[in-house]
Amino acid sequence: MMDKTTKDDKKWLAGNALLIEKTLEAFGLTVRIVDINNFFGADRYNVEIAMGVKIEDILARKKELALALASPTGSVHIEAPIPGRALVGIWVPRKRKGKLTPMSSTLLLSLVASSLYRLSAVFGCWADRLNGGQSPRPENNK
Repeated sequence: MMDKTTKDDKKWLAGNALLIEKTLEAFGLTVRIVDINNFFGADRYNVEIAMGVKIEDILARKKELALALASPTGSVHIEAPIPGRALVGIWVPRKRKGKLTPMSSTLLLSLVASSLYRLSAVFGCWADRLNGGQSPRPENNK
């Protein structure tokens, strides 16, 4: 699910991209941010690494990246490599979450409703056993 980005968000994302590049450059790792994907709870910075840079070296800098970006969870996730692409993905949690989309709230409501239905079915069977097999509903006592 993609979120709409505002002008302020774009500035913030560009600043984070520069921070990622500068932080990794400080450790001798030459990288370039080629794309940024915005998702519900995190942003993925797609990183192109220079020839000769080892993925393990980037993975070893997770804590430094989290510190530089002031990650709200204290960590970042590195997807190395992104399947089907010659890029490394750096996932940074968002400081402020987006609103629930209508689809996700609908799924949440249907999940709760199905759980309540199952719960009532379990308690209904239990109540039938206590009544000696007689259901409290007259239409079920045939």
